Amino acid sequence: LSLRTVSGVVDTKVATRLAQAPSYKGSFNPAEDAFTLGVIPQHHFIGSLDQEVPPAVLHSYLDAMGPSRCVRTTMVQGVSHRKGWAKHWPSLLKEPLDCTARDVQYLLENPEQDNFIEEGL
Repeated sequence: LSLRTVSGVVDTKVATRLAQAPSYKGSFNPAEDAFTLGVIPQHHFIGSLDQEVPPAVLHSYLDAMGPSRCVRTTMVQGVSHRKGWAKHWPSLLKEPLDCTARDVQYLLENPEQDNFIEEGL
């Protein structure tokens, strides 16, 4: 079992608040179970140009999760919410998906050490 997201809405409350949109009625909010999901290998990809699901949504989920070595994040440069993913997807699928990442709390406290990719793939 593992999880990969692409511009994923992993905290529906934060996403709807930032978008000034109505809440998702009856939808599962991953952030509410983030603490228990932290044992599942995960890799979350976000686009540097994504204005629909900004990094704050992922950061809220990671904050709710707490320390986990099973979570990786990658910011893909030049990609928006809807454009650019197909070009990068073959290489993104090769990214690690295991429980050997730095823990989430360390990344939140030391953002300069985050494994977000700053250059294009």
